[in-house]
Amino acid sequence: MQRTGEVKNEVLRGVYRDSVELMQITERLKTMPGVLDAAVVSGTDLNKKLLREAGLLTLEGERAGPNDLVIAVRALEDATRFVGLAREMLEGLSQQLAGRYRSVEDALASHPDIRLAAISVPGRYVEGLARKLIERNVNLFIFSDHVPLEVEIDLKRRALERGLLVMGPDAGTSIVDGVGLGFANRVRRGPVGLVGSTGSGLQEVTTVLDGMGLGISHAIGVGGRDLKDQVGGIMTVQALRMLQNDPETEVIAVISKSPGPSAVSKVVEFVRKEVRKPVIFCLLGLDSRDLGGLKNVPTLTALALELARAMDETVAQRQLDRIHGFMESVKERVKVGDGLVRALYCGGTLATETIELLCAAGLKVRSNIEHRCAESLSPAEAAGHLVIDYGAEEFTEGRPHPIIDPSLRNGRASEELRRSEVKSVIIDVIAGTGAPADLIERTLRILGTDGPQAEKLVVRYVGTSSDHQSSDLPRLEKSGAIIAPTNAIAALTSIYMITGQTGLVEDLLRKYIIVEGR
Repeated sequence: MQRTGEVKNEVLRGVYRDSVELMQITERLKTMPGVLDAAVVSGTDLNKKLLREAGLLTLEGERAGPNDLVIAVRALEDATRFVGLAREMLEGLSQQLAGRYRSVEDALASHPDIRLAAISVPGRYVEGLARKLIERNVNLFIFSDHVPLEVEIDLKRRALERGLLVMGPDAGTSIVDGVGLGFANRVRRGPVGLVGSTGSGLQEVTTVLDGMGLGISHAIGVGGRDLKDQVGGIMTVQALRMLQNDPETEVIAVISKSPGPSAVSKVVEFVRKEVRKPVIFCLLGLDSRDLGGLKNVPTLTALALELARAMDETVAQRQLDRIHGFMESVKERVKVGDGLVRALYCGGTLATETIELLCAAGLKVRSNIEHRCAESLSPAEAAGHLVIDYGAEEFTEGRPHPIIDPSLRNGRASEELRRSEVKSVIIDVIAGTGAPADLIERTLRILGTDGPQAEKLVVRYVGTSSDHQSSDLPRLEKSGAIIAPTNAIAALTSIYMITGQTGLVEDLLRKYIIVEGR
């Protein structure tokens, strides 16, 4: 495709800025009269590939390394001037940063009563910062990813010795005393306490519960690796201990994707010996479903229903009735036909759940997620049924997380909708803090002007009526896209769309949602 305009790159050597701040500068550049396209990004291989594909990379930009910043502008004329404006914005940001606390010690001296701190810096800088805070008895929410595994283990052991909580690294979501950290939704308060080595899984369950009228005491995200065998569930146990001692929490759930069996055994042993409140597990991707008599359900939707049953059976039944009604409406409105499913996610746990269900339907799935029933996939491939997690580290180094900026995932979704062999495209649209205010507008752009493509798009909107993005939700509902009530139901909808097998879908509904014989 021929591109007009003049392209200019400038490389700033050894300069780091937070990816969200870079995204904000990029958006400001794009709105300037005369600018056709722009990007301010770190010089990672993925970012340079994306710049190249967009026609924004020059020879100078090609020379950038991962520790450099690339300013790239395509303008009708005088692109150099706009590059200079971007540099001025970055310099202005540096001056703003200089006026903040210059060290952890300065911040703690000004606020000696601090008991919780959030960390969002490049992973290589986390260790020293986190150690200082732990030594001052501060609980941590570590949003940063790319933190070495040995650093995570050391920090969690140090925190445990002091009775502290380390949420993360790569902690996407937590809700503590009603306050959301990272990516979180506005949910009502209540008696359900959650522990999750997952962000999107916590958001899925908390929003589904909110929709049923049930509330959360705390939702503690312990980081995606906490329930791997190397870490051993250190903070999962600590979080369970805190919820056991919390008077507002009446029932507890543990959520994880692809946990390690040894770590799970340690957690189960602790629950059986120390926790007196009801505990329900949802361990996606675990080969064994036997937890020594403790309840383990196969999907996040089934977990929400079990939590509801633990408090009010009628609430659970009303939700089941809504699910059955939705599936009946799907049978009436969708066009069934042989074809492929493309599931493109911002949330890795939601992607894992979809892999589970597609495999259970007998479909051969490929994914960039390591999973016992999925073949490995390179992100550029486009063959077969695909489940891609755009929140994986290969997509987020030097770029905002796709919940913050879903443009990379949305662009792929738009392409997939226009492939004749693709009959269903699943996406998650995750609202709440951290997600863009124009989230629905960005989702509608996936459809472009080709309205008929909407009938192939299955959306799981992860949000509540209190999230500010939800005021625009009617626009998405009117687009013709299928808005599923939960992620698992989105997966079952796609399975029906490509198989037309009512019996298969009903069997999966009984086994993975209703959980017959529970």
